[in-house]
Amino acid sequence: MAESLVPLQATAAALCDLDVLACFAERAMVLELCRPRFSDKTLLHVEGGRHPVVEAVRDTPFIANDTHLDDRRRMLLITGPNMGGKSTYMRQNALIALLAHVGAFVPARR
Repeated sequence: MAESLVPLQATAAALCDLDVLACFAERAMVLELCRPRFSDKTLLHVEGGRHPVVEAVRDTPFIANDTHLDDRRRMLLITGPNMGGKSTYMRQNALIALLAHVGAFVPARR
């Protein structure tokens, strides 16, 4: 059994990778996610960004948001009333950036 341990661990790791990729693909289709594009520029451009968890639990339609940050616009000042969506907007953009960096499609129109 000991001589089979390394190949078994390699197989388990490969199956884990395949499971993650299959989940990414399934979620991309079901949630209508888009493929992110990368650039050598310092840039974050999101059109129609959504927070998929908030979108799934709301009874009313989720209002998509745009974000544009670059070398000339490095910061946004986000204001609004309590419960107006400021934190959701920030989490949504963080989630979009994180999903893009791990190779997943993102909840945005473009």
